[in-house]
Amino acid sequence: MSTANDLSVLSELVLSLSTLALHYLGETVISDESSGSSDASPEGVSQHQNLEIAKQNIEFIEVIAEKTKGNLTTAERGLIDMVLADLQDRLAKVDSSAAKA
Repeated sequence: MSTANDLSVLSELVLSLSTLALHYLGETVISDESSGSSDASPEGVSQHQNLEIAKQNIEFIEVIAEKTKGNLTTAERGLIDMVLADLQDRLAKVDSSAAKA
């Protein structure tokens, strides 16, 4: 049986891995508000794009989905499914853009 705290911890883990994957796909810009600097190039693309690390974070979420199969609430399963679908779509777009370049 899942508790509200378990859902919170699982959600935080999945969203944290998702944020890392987005960052390494070049989809997010992390800025240091205290210095006013960011990791974006003048074109607004993350200078930390690394598809291997992005794929690794997506795979971590896939492992969580597989290992928790049958033990999740509808909300938990929905979150994981939504995050994975979004990340896989974004990865495919980045991969196809890289192949054209």
